[in-house]
Amino acid sequence: MHYFFRTETDLRIVLTLVNKYISPGGFFIGTTINGDTVKNLFRDISEKVYSTDLFRIQRNFNKTPKSPYGNEYLFTIFDTKDKTNYFNTIGVSTEYLVNFKALEAVAGEFGLAPVKLNIFEEYSMGDKKKGYVELKKNLIPFADILKLGIWKPKEHELSAKEKELNKLYTTFIFQKVA
Repeated sequence: MHYFFRTETDLRIVLTLVNKYISPGGFFIGTTINGDTVKNLFRDISEKVYSTDLFRIQRNFNKTPKSPYGNEYLFTIFDTKDKTNYFNTIGVSTEYLVNFKALEAVAGEFGLAPVKLNIFEEYSMGDKKKGYVELKKNLIPFADILKLGIWKPKEHELSAKEKELNKLYTTFIFQKVA
């Protein structure tokens, strides 16, 4: 979604496509950088760049945006372990602040009702005996990802810097009601 807040027209085009391909009762699930979280990084600093060892954001938007659209920032993640990842192959990404109030309003015009927003930091592991997280308890079957063996929390807890990057992201679910 952080690419489609360049203009309201861009957002409407995406939601037109989503609406076209989701059956009534179906879900539109996504992950995006939370615009409010990015704005908050710059709230108490005068610099236009927020940078850590893991990521860099260059603010090209006004601290107090006048519109939910067109609030550009440049984003990159520094990943030294995977030379083929998006940021190491494409470079800096031009993105736009996602305004969830505007997203909810426009999605509603397409018969998409919000189910839940969830900041990554707030994920729970759910019922470990069942091996999944129920949709109504959380957003996605996060525990299923752990079964793939890609990330094992006991062996690879996130560092404080990784948690700061992780907190930028939010998942969302909309359900098609019409």
